[in-house]
Amino acid sequence: MHPVLFSWGPITLYTYGLMIALGVVVSILFLRHRGASNGFDVDTVTDCAVFSVLSGIVGARVGYVIQEWSVFKLDPLSMFQIWKGGLAFYGGVAGALLFFYIFCRVNKIPFLRMADLFVPFLALAHAFGRIGCFLNGCCFGKPTTLACGVRFPGGTETLHPVQLYAFVFLVALFFILSWIYRHRRFDGQVFLMYFILYPIGRFFLEFLRGDEARFVFGLRLFQAVSIVIILVTLAVYIIISRRVLKKGS
Repeated sequence: MHPVLFSWGPITLYTYGLMIALGVVVSILFLRHRGASNGFDVDTVTDCAVFSVLSGIVGARVGYVIQEWSVFKLDPLSMFQIWKGGLAFYGGVAGALLFFYIFCRVNKIPFLRMADLFVPFLALAHAFGRIGCFLNGCCFGKPTTLACGVRFPGGTETLHPVQLYAFVFLVALFFILSWIYRHRRFDGQVFLMYFILYPIGRFFLEFLRGDEARFVFGLRLFQAVSIVIILVTLAVYIIISRRVLKKGS
């Protein structure tokens, strides 16, 4: 829609990058507040958040480049132009989780307790990123005749605004996970619920995506990845829940 917010000489401000930056800043501010309210050291939380974000962006870009290597091999330098868009979310999660785990081990912080604090804000920051996708015109949906359909500049068809559907879903997920955090029964519950609920939403939203994708057993790649994540996480959740119930009985 509006991939470039403004351009002044050599300076260009892209809406995609701006929304990601805004989402990160807002999420970290709220994260600091909740962390302080729950006995976490604010500076430690901030350091972990900032470097997890950086690691996540690297992981997301690497994942996207691998996914679209047929395009990037023709212009290798373009893989560094991250401000123009092109991030694979699951790659970003993998990159952030790797740093997050190492950070917790080095600083002797319980990984699951810290992860419970963080994941609601991952959903919140991601929501801002989806607005960036909408303004950038990427991750678009299939053609639709519904009143909510959007016609992007230069397009000839009215498309599902999947990016906005995802925004609503992620904001709702943020509030759901925040509620679970206040009522959690064991460390890791919020973290595991994120990896059950987000992939479920992603699975169904992928049906409305109109951009190109690789397919696995008739499913879009990220639908297949979502199914695997749901099944694995659900199994872990059930095992931990049973152990907690046994200890409480």
